[in-house]
Amino acid sequence: MKKSLIVLLVLMLMLTAVPPPAARADGPRTQTIMVYIVGSDLEKDHALATIDIQEMLSSGIDHSQLTVLVMTGGTKAWGNSLIPHDKLSIYKIEGRGPTLLHQEDARSMGEPDTLSFFLQFGVEHHPAESYGLILWDHGGGPMIGFGVDDLHRGDGLTLIELRQAMANSPFVNGTRLEWLAFDACLMASAEVAHTLAPYARYLIASEETLPGNGFNYDFLKEYAASDLSGLSAGQMIIDRTGAYYERLKVDRPDLEFLVTLSLLDLD
Repeated sequence: MKKSLIVLLVLMLMLTAVPPPAARADGPRTQTIMVYIVGSDLEKDHALATIDIQEMLSSGIDHSQLTVLVMTGGTKAWGNSLIPHDKLSIYKIEGRGPTLLHQEDARSMGEPDTLSFFLQFGVEHHPAESYGLILWDHGGGPMIGFGVDDLHRGDGLTLIELRQAMANSPFVNGTRLEWLAFDACLMASAEVAHTLAPYARYLIASEETLPGNGFNYDFLKEYAASDLSGLSAGQMIIDRTGAYYERLKVDRPDLEFLVTLSLLDLD
């Protein structure tokens, strides 16, 4: 009997929820978030990138603490009249519409150098105490990688190419992204985490599929007022996105949304 009680107690302790670690007291005071948007068919057929950019614009970001940059490309058509499909563009999220910072002829967003360039641009032109990166598009897990550039025969970034892009970015030699997130399916795997651990402190990603609407970018306002840690980013992205799909279920009970997101401490 005593032995059974001990086993039961151990099981209860194992099942007890462990609270997340407290945010760092010396967290960064400013942050630049870079959003790498490979539009693909998600934008051409459904304007989902346009919707997310509008969410960013309307979120009410405190620009004194948080800068949000987006790079756009990789699709044959945009659901708005501002972003050209035949150009690679970098915008700053501010005001009623994004501000164009850089533009050049389209090149593959499935090439490591394109992502490296964006990261270098962000650090050079919008330096901050810390940095976040969101990779937006389709995800295929460790065997396939991330992104489908429809202008370049569906070119994407394999895990080896993601590692190459990060190795040629400013986030090397102990200088890491505070957090890296995949607004994409299937990227929360041990292989992805192992590949990106030298370049980021936290990884936010989905173990399974993620609906086309992806993240709810309303999280940016709340996040700008936080300690800007990867822990806070993960909690707010997951909480806001989960609540968003719960509301959709109320409006559309006929739809089923498989939503899984996780926050991984890469240390």
